[in-house]
This record gives sequence, C-alpha cells and structure tokens, in this order.
Amino acid sequence: WTRPDIAFVVCGLARFGDPTKCTWRHCQALSRLVMYLYGTRKMGITYTGGLGVRGDPQVRGYVDADHAGNPETRKSMTGFVIMARGAAISWTSSRQRIVAQSSYESELIATRHVTAEFMAIEKDYFAIEQQPAPTPFKLGCDNQSVVHVANGGGSVSKRKHVATRYFLVLEAVKERRVELVKVDTDDNPSDIMTKSLG
Repeated sequence: WTRPDIAFVVCGLARFGDPTKCTWRHCQALSRLVMYLYGTRKMGITYTGGLGVRGDPQVRGYVDADHAGNPETRKSMTGFVIMARGAAISWTSSRQRIVAQSSYESELIATRHVTAEFMAIEKDYFAIEQQPAPTPFKLGCDNQSVVHVANGGGSVSKRKHVATRYFLVLEAVKERRVELVKVDTDDNPSDIMTKSLG
C-alpha cells in the first residue's frame, strides 16, 4: 500500500500465488523483490508542506499503458501515479479487463481510469486540504494521439472502434477538470507501473 515502486512486480507475482502455478522463475523474482525491499527499507514517501497549508499543492498525474504486454492473454497493463505535495498519493498497476485493439485504445483505457481517480480525489479534496481542488488537474500522457483527440483534435475514423464509455476523458478536458498534456516516456514516472525494470 505504501510502495508504488513495487506495484508492477507485486501485481505480476500475485497471479502465481497458487503453488500449482508457481515455478522456480517466480521464486527467483520473489527473492529479488525481497532483496530490493531489504535494501530500500529506510526509504519512504516524503511530502512537502502540511495538510491545510495554503498554496498550490501541485496535484498532477502521469499515465502509461503497454499494449498487449501479456503474452498469454494479450491484455495491456494500466499504470498511473497521482502526485501531490511532491510525492505519490494514488497509484495503480493493473491488467486491463479487455483486449485493446491498438496502443491508442490501451492508452485511452488507462487515461480514463486515472481521470476517474482524479474525479474521486476532487470530491474528497476539500475535506482533506480545507480548500477547493486546484482544477484542472494536470495529467501527463506519453501517447500523442490520446492527447490530441482528448483536446478536441483528430479524426473520427481513428477513434470509432473505441467504446464511448472511454470518452469520460474528453468530457473532463472539455469541462476543464483535467488538462491532458504530452510528456516524454523518460519523464513519465508511471512507466514503472507497466513493465519490469532491469
């Protein structure tokens, strides 16, 4: 619950908790995870400023997806991290429920997921910070097509295969609740939520 840096590997290993599915490779991965946790046991999440402090808490999010990254199911991974006061307050690394037909669709599914999380944070924001939510929340995405379409560009033919329920993102951008911006993959902290690292 307090380690976004291990979210991807824990999500992956959890699928093999049943001893009949577990292999030596999974035991090795678990051993590496335990060694990593031991080596980083004195590290933690540090926030700047306190609750109720006036000023810009800089709520922003980053989202990423890997298209068809699971070789068995061809389902994509969604990863996002939402940060406030300089550190993560909400994150996820989870397999998408449907098989996306394109990288654009997998990124849009992930972006919709984090947009819904932003809306939940917006509802609870005043109770936590004693001030209105600083909307629009900034959301960084490394897929240029998603950013372009969500900001009102792009052609209908490019997106007609995508279910309309994923256009919550378009509505949130239009209502100025979320500002979707392009970020480079190297500058996207949610990248660690969608793939294994060296």
